[in-house]
Amino acid sequence: MQGATPGSDAARLELFGGFRLTRASGGEIAVSSRKNRALLAILALAPGCAATREQLVALLWGDRGEQQARNSLRQALVALRRDLAEIEPSPVLIHDDRVKLDLARFHIDAVAFRMLAEADDWNAAAELYRGQLLAGLTLGGEGFEDWLRLQRDQAAGKAITVLEQLAAGQRGEARIATAKRLLALDPLREASHRALMAAYHDSGETALALRQYEACRDTLKRELDVSPAPQTEDLRRAITASKGAQQVATPKPERVQGAKPCLGVLPFTSLGTPADRQFLCDGIVGDIILALSRFRSLAVIARPSSFAFRDSAMGISEIGAKLGADYLVTGSLRTLGDRVQLSVELIDVNTQAVVWAQNYAPALAEIFAVQDEVVRTIAATLTGQLELDIATRAAHKHPGSVAVYDLGMRGLQHQQRTTRKDTPIAIDYLERAIALDPNYAEAYGWLSIALLLKWQFDYDRPALDRAIKMAQRGVELDPFSARCHMMLGYCLLASGDRLRAEVHKGRALVLNPGDAYITAQYSLIEAYKGRPDECLRYLEAAQALNPYPPDWHEEYRSIAAFVAGRYEDVRIGFENAPDTYWDKLYLLACYGHLGLREEAGTLLTWFGAQFPTLPLIDVARMEPFWREEDRARLVEGVEKAVRLARGGTVVRLERR
Repeated sequence: MQGATPGSDAARLELFGGFRLTRASGGEIAVSSRKNRALLAILALAPGCAATREQLVALLWGDRGEQQARNSLRQALVALRRDLAEIEPSPVLIHDDRVKLDLARFHIDAVAFRMLAEADDWNAAAELYRGQLLAGLTLGGEGFEDWLRLQRDQAAGKAITVLEQLAAGQRGEARIATAKRLLALDPLREASHRALMAAYHDSGETALALRQYEACRDTLKRELDVSPAPQTEDLRRAITASKGAQQVATPKPERVQGAKPCLGVLPFTSLGTPADRQFLCDGIVGDIILALSRFRSLAVIARPSSFAFRDSAMGISEIGAKLGADYLVTGSLRTLGDRVQLSVELIDVNTQAVVWAQNYAPALAEIFAVQDEVVRTIAATLTGQLELDIATRAAHKHPGSVAVYDLGMRGLQHQQRTTRKDTPIAIDYLERAIALDPNYAEAYGWLSIALLLKWQFDYDRPALDRAIKMAQRGVELDPFSARCHMMLGYCLLASGDRLRAEVHKGRALVLNPGDAYITAQYSLIEAYKGRPDECLRYLEAAQALNPYPPDWHEEYRSIAAFVAGRYEDVRIGFENAPDTYWDKLYLLACYGHLGLREEAGTLLTWFGAQFPTLPLIDVARMEPFWREEDRARLVEGVEKAVRLARGGTVVRLERR
């Protein structure tokens, strides 16, 4: 079904719901960097799985000079072929100016999905679409983000067609389940609400059909400030007029403008397991509630309230209304041989759409040993999915309906892209959020990181000073916010205040050891202390909590490599990093240690254009290393790079 007939030893490249490359025999094949995962995805989705070097450069390195961009592509291709070395012969084919992926060496879910949809095999196509294309993969570059947005829109549009056609031929629970999937793709698409209304009505669930109408009406008003279309009103009238229909309207409490999203965790169900296993379900749910309560950006319903709905016949909307919750977590536990299968779902109360779902299958004998790990993973992933879902919806809201929290989420979304273009936008959103709610503690923390990025992009010392003040204000407003402490520690570290930075980062880790962001940020302390292995250990723990980590993980990994003297790893990591003076300083030192004259010269030219007055040696000496030998290695690398680029001439790079 993929234009070629892959052999039985073909690797599986999954692009829906994230990025995953596995061997035919099982086991994951690691791709070294996000940039290379993006490169592989671009080739996989290109017509004929081929693209020119010019096209790849424009998508992935469009913000760099032509020569530097081509060098970066060449190095990325070398690294990608190394990552795929066990797939023989090499699936990455290079001929003159074209790069091609050998389609016979892969099963690619997105390619198969497209061909199955075109063949009207709706059921098989629907099984392949497991979530947003390349979910969690962002690079920040405008070219790639535009390409990714287009690819996602095309895939989602085709998925809508597939699910609509599939639902049309179904009845009962199967039709309802498909209609729910359809609505989850775009909760603002009114036709999807009608599909679910019709599915409920067809199954005799008239009350649920009318509740779905209310959810549709409320969502359209809140998010877009519009009323349902005539077709929706006609369907509602038809349902109401049908035999035995009763208008059911569940009153929903008004949410306070700018309030935190509210989450309830319902008791998990013990399926096909001994009755005494229910206590295990209840213990896991209690631990999840406790772990989630550590995230100060959420309001979490207390256990007695959510457990009052055990075995309730009420639907999601009604339970959510009674609890005042925006989202509900449901789950089940089942014993399968010597393993336990734990299934968890995060559901949007308004749309009843499943925002996120995951299965965990630890060994039965190890369930108590791994329970804490599973709970931490669930809590961290739930929080990340909530932030992503809220930020995505905020971007589509009518400006007049944007609440304080939505402004904060928009600001966070732009801040996390870590680009020169997005940073001022993030600052604007977060300042507006704080203006509306001066007590919004975490908004001060996020603003501090956006200001810190401005310092790194522009070497703007006042921005760093203000970043520290904003972070301090966040901690003052909420002394128990782990993220506020972490963000203050990060700003203090950038200013060179190592001891206070370690105190606040350590405090953050104590307050919430299950937060992937905090765990990853603490790794930077270990790198600067000269403990690269410990740095990597924290990063691996963070990635276990968040399988789709942000780009800056690679930067921290590269600093650990620099401390360890692994300069080739440093080079690969920082050549794909944002164009900040901080990243480029390490890259310049790396070129010096590796003796790369041409690359050093190109980068020095970049520094001259972007930061003509930047005292490179002074800046290198400011890096907050605990050990003087690590600082000296950075300074030495910069000096070597300058001598290489200037033909051995020593150029003064300090303030006079």
